[in-house]
Amino acid sequence: MGLVWAGLSLYIAITREYLHPKEGSLPKAMEEVQRLATGTEGTGNIAVFVFESNQMSCELLSRALEESCYGVTVSGADVSSTADAISMLAKSDVVVISPTLRDGPLSGFTLLRRLSRAHPRLRCVVLLDKCERDLVIEAFPSGAVGVCQRDQPYEMLCKSVWSGYSGQIWASTRVT
Repeated sequence: MGLVWAGLSLYIAITREYLHPKEGSLPKAMEEVQRLATGTEGTGNIAVFVFESNQMSCELLSRALEESCYGVTVSGADVSSTADAISMLAKSDVVVISPTLRDGPLSGFTLLRRLSRAHPRLRCVVLLDKCERDLVIEAFPSGAVGVCQRDQPYEMLCKSVWSGYSGQIWASTRVT
């Protein structure tokens, strides 16, 4: 859908530029087409909070999100579901949660349920190591709006964050 929209947008932009040229309008249209083609639909900045299993993973994922996903800023990151981390979520729009945190295996799902009750406007995306059917099924009733798998291309995580932010549901098509 994004590439079709991007192609249509490019066609319209080129047609407008050809029929009614304005200085500098074509580069802006091309920038918009690239933004649409990379799956970064939407406007404005999305504040993302990251919950990962260890500090290095938090930092790597935070840097990758800010550098690679258009309009994403990381508002914070933590390795456990402490009260301090949860209180920092007031400034966040989307949370990316690993199922396994420092608190133990599947503690990310416990955190997900707590966040869904405490912050209903917050959109949560679960980042799975393996896209197992049981974990996907557990994620959505627990409050996730998206599920992304670590072995997918990185752009899929960006798309899942944007989809969740825009109120859409995101799930991988490869479930084992």
